[in-house]
Amino acid sequence: MGYIAGGLGVVFVTGLFGAMFALRGREGRFPLRSMVTIRWGVALVFHRVALLFLSTIVPSMFSTFYYKMMGLKMGRGVIINSARINDAPMITLGDGVVVGGDATINGHLVEMNELVLAPVSIGKGSLIGGGSVIQPGTKIGENAVIASRAVVPKWTEVPDGETWGGVGPLRLQLPSLSCQIGSLLPDLAVRRDSCGPHTSCLSR
Repeated sequence: MGYIAGGLGVVFVTGLFGAMFALRGREGRFPLRSMVTIRWGVALVFHRVALLFLSTIVPSMFSTFYYKMMGLKMGRGVIINSARINDAPMITLGDGVVVGGDATINGHLVEMNELVLAPVSIGKGSLIGGGSVIQPGTKIGENAVIASRAVVPKWTEVPDGETWGGVGPLRLQLPSLSCQIGSLLPDLAVRRDSCGPHTSCLSR
């Protein structure tokens, strides 16, 4: 019991202090040597400390409360089964969103000697598969599915109701529709002979 109480104390204290330094609504590009980057770095350190125990309590009301403290915006019925939600103030999860185990959602990247902060929006009813990676600036529509271990690059837009998987990623289509397209246009990547009754076809 002492271990659990101590762990929860660490999560809540780091969440409280992390919230003090969290960058809320600060989208844009910032020099690595700037006060914005320093504040972002301090908030990230507190989050890293919370990870010492956070991964053992997801999903739970305690981890949900922690993410809300850090600035994550979420609707009703959201389930987060991951401790890898970085840059919480940049993340918005709609009603009923499910984030699978060890999925990573980033609201930042570092490129060209700049810290880039961009919001990530995930529409209601969407599923983020376990082990997948969502990069900053991504907009995922309602009732969409990101397959397990998929990598969604920065500033990608996923339309409502679509299923995406792989690295890039690829849009997954129903076999019946994709096979019909492949039979009509044989030069496409989707071919009739690659489709079976229990397999999905891929297209860019």
